[in-house]
Amino acid sequence: MEKQIEILNKLANIMIESYNYKYHKLVCNFELDLEDESVGQEFYSVYDGRRSNLLLDDPDWIVSDLIFDLQNEMYLHTGGRWNAFTLTILQNGESSTDFKYG
Repeated sequence: MEKQIEILNKLANIMIESYNYKYHKLVCNFELDLEDESVGQEFYSVYDGRRSNLLLDDPDWIVSDLIFDLQNEMYLHTGGRWNAFTLTILQNGESSTDFKYG
């Protein structure tokens, strides 16, 4: 579980460092394609009810490695394989995840 939290914290830090403006929440949807070994992502902020599409600052492709590492770690502990998840960070620093299986 510690390794999973460490990976999620790294992803959250990349999100926060990618956007240096006010927000009520930052959201990143990640989709994992095991056949292509690729990760799709949709990153955006919400402030005063307005959504702004963003890009993660990830020139070294660290995010893809972290996503695959997280999926492997979770598989070792639960036996389930998710194919997408959302990481949400609120203005106060709280975060949440929502994993999609199927």
